[in-house]
Amino acid sequence: MAKHAFWDLDSNTINQLPDSIHTRRKYIKENLYKNGSNLDKCRWHAFDAAMNLYWLTGANFSEDIGSSITLNGVKFETKHWVRTSDKKSHYISQDIHHIYYEGSTMKALSSCRENDMTAFQYWKIVDSISGSVLSFRRHSKKNQPRTLLN
Repeated sequence: MAKHAFWDLDSNTINQLPDSIHTRRKYIKENLYKNGSNLDKCRWHAFDAAMNLYWLTGANFSEDIGSSITLNGVKFETKHWVRTSDKKSHYISQDIHHIYYEGSTMKALSSCRENDMTAFQYWKIVDSISGSVLSFRRHSKKNQPRTLLN
């Protein structure tokens, strides 16, 4: 999501983008990248954005480390879901979310990518960096901790 929030474009270029890109970028900036008119508002916006990211990444991390719960001596693998009534977060999660993929020990980010975005040097660099991260993850071995505290 930060890739979209920090994508620096002039207003003329932004207005020429397809509605799907324009809306996604707008909602990401509104949810995660807001300033305030005073220090208290800045703190509140930063806290709100941090909590949005915390819930999303926390659920993914917990699944990545193989969290489980034992009830009456039976161990169950846990799955994590995040529910929101925030229209912007819901819209964003339709386009950007984590998925398991074959041969991976961790989740990968699935993101909508309109062809219009390939014309921007910014996205070519972002894709290169993302490719390196995915390659690292693909070749990593998942070390299962004995307990969640480890």
